[in-house]
Amino acid sequence: MTRKKKITATTDNSEWKAPKKRKPRKPMTEEQKAAASERLEKAREARAAKNPDYGKTNIHETLRDLPDEHQLSPKKVKQWIRFNRIMQSLNVLLFDRM
Repeated sequence: MTRKKKITATTDNSEWKAPKKRKPRKPMTEEQKAAASERLEKAREARAAKNPDYGKTNIHETLRDLPDEHQLSPKKVKQWIRFNRIMQSLNVLLFDRM
């Protein structure tokens, strides 16, 4: 069996410098968080007033217009997902203790 020739790198990375570290943000105070959430809510309402489909563009048109009582309406599906997520987390907690 013949030995393979060792491969040596021919590139020169001696000029490489690590990127600068980004300065971390200061944590927001409770008042700043409340003010920011109010501004965000107001901006979302204004955008929803301009575009009635705001926040629903990833849902197919046939499902988007279903009444809230329908089984496949986006509202019911979100509730179902939320419920199953909670149940899954409870199961994990219960079975971890055993």
